[in-house]
Amino acid sequence: QVPTESIPTLLLPIWGYIVAFFALAPVITVIAFSRNILGYLISYFKTNHEEEYDLNKLGKTLTLYIGILAGMLSAATTLLEVLPVPYNEYVATAIAIGASIIVVLDLVKKQLADLGQAIRA
Repeated sequence: QVPTESIPTLLLPIWGYIVAFFALAPVITVIAFSRNILGYLISYFKTNHEEEYDLNKLGKTLTLYIGILAGMLSAATTLLEVLPVPYNEYVATAIAIGASIIVVLDLVKKQLADLGQAIRA
């Protein structure tokens, strides 16, 4: 919990949105995974059902996101045991921020790859 007394009143709603965004790391992960499936479905229907979904890609995506969450949970557990009391209350926030950043970077990387592929075509 960050003290909000020093934040100007006009910026308090924005600060609330930032905190809510990073507190929802698992939800962001589910949204990102769902977006990958939606991308496949859009492609599937655009090609008149000619494209088959590669289950290996589904497994890789699922493994990546589960790995991110498991790694962050493991790091949080370790840090909670190691850090002294005044600092360990910030661990959950730091882990949520880290997981969110990783998932968002993965989405950005995917979009850049799609853009590069579209430019080459």
